[in-house]
Order: sequence, then C-alpha cells, then structure tokens
Amino acid sequence: MTWNELEAAVAGCSACGLHEGRPRRVFGGGNREARVMVVCGVASPADESRGEPFIGLAGMLFRSLMRDAGFVSGDTYLATVLKCRPDVGKIPGKVEALACAGFLRAQVTLVRPRVVVCAGLASAKLLVPGEKRGIKVIRGDLLTAEADGFRFTAVPTWDPEDVLDAKSALKRRETTKDLMKAHRCAFPERYTKAEGEDIAVEQEENYDRAVADKLSRM
Repeated sequence: MTWNELEAAVAGCSACGLHEGRPRRVFGGGNREARVMVVCGVASPADESRGEPFIGLAGMLFRSLMRDAGFVSGDTYLATVLKCRPDVGKIPGKVEALACAGFLRAQVTLVRPRVVVCAGLASAKLLVPGEKRGIKVIRGDLLTAEADGFRFTAVPTWDPEDVLDAKSALKRRETTKDLMKAHRCAFPERYTKAEGEDIAVEQEENYDRAVADKLSRM
C-alpha cells in the first residue's frame, strides 16, 4: 500500500460509527521517513480542525517534552490510533480501535521507524498486543513489537492527556525520561561512543532539577 492509497482508505472509511458527522480525519503528520513514530490514542478538537495530531493543549505540551528530551524538527512522525475523533465524553471501545488498527499498522510499515513511542495504553495495546500489564508498569520499557512483519522497538509512556491533567509534575518528568530513552535508542550516533554513557548519566542526574525549573516558568 502507498501513502496515497492509505490516505484515500482513511478518508473513505465507514467501518465504525465514529465517522458520522466528523468534518475531518486526523491522518498523521511529520517526517514520513522518521526514525521515531509517536502514537497517542485519540485526537483533540484542535487536532481535528487541522487534520494533524498533537496540536491541542495536551499535544503541544507533549511536543515541548519531546524537545526537552532532545528531539528536533524532522525526527518524528506523529499519529493517532483513531483517525476520527470521538464526541466529547465518549470513550471509544475495542470496536473503534480495531476498525483503525490496520491503518496504524500500515503507517508503521510505510514509515519503518526504529522506535515507536506508544503515548498511552490504547496505542501500546494495539502495537504490543501480547503485553497485558498496565501503562504505569510498562512505561519506559523497551519492548519488541511487530506490524505486518516489520519489527521495531516500542517505548510506552503516558498519554498526553494524562500528562496535561497531572496535578503534579511527576508524570511530566516520567514522560520526558521515557522520551529521552526513545531518543537514545533511535539516535545513538548523537551520543559519542566515549561520552554516551556519561551523557546519559548526567541527563538522569540533572533532569528533575531542569524540568522543575522549566515547569515553574510555564
């Protein structure tokens, strides 16, 4: 399947009730040859208005944490599990996720990333179906995953909405640490052989102080 064929399939999908009344599908966006994909569960109203994920308040905060972790423009391709946004207050179920599962797997096989950051349990369950543990347990782990024969590393972390709603900075710190791990996995050449481990250790030691300072200025 080509990108054009996949976009046409998503645009014409009526496999579940979510397509009814939706003004725009949220297909995805970013570098289609990226080493890292970032996948969250559902789009926000702002994402739907632009047709691009991670545009709403939670998504923009998540993008900020990605920059803190070392990601720069062109490093990632962003997507959602569901291509149609559910109505506010509606929790999508297994039927809706399965209806879009093939689209997400096709995106993974087209991008062929080294790492997929699963931002939330919905994307983790879909891309690592044998994993039964909760997101609180598996976040930050490097998991072996596969999509239609293509193997990659999955790094689960908190959903952007969880990070935004957190009453403390804990989930933001944990998310950025997870993203740092994904960054080092995807871009080992950015850490020199002699200095890589020292850099990683220094990042871990200084991280809480640096992020606490950043959050205090938000």
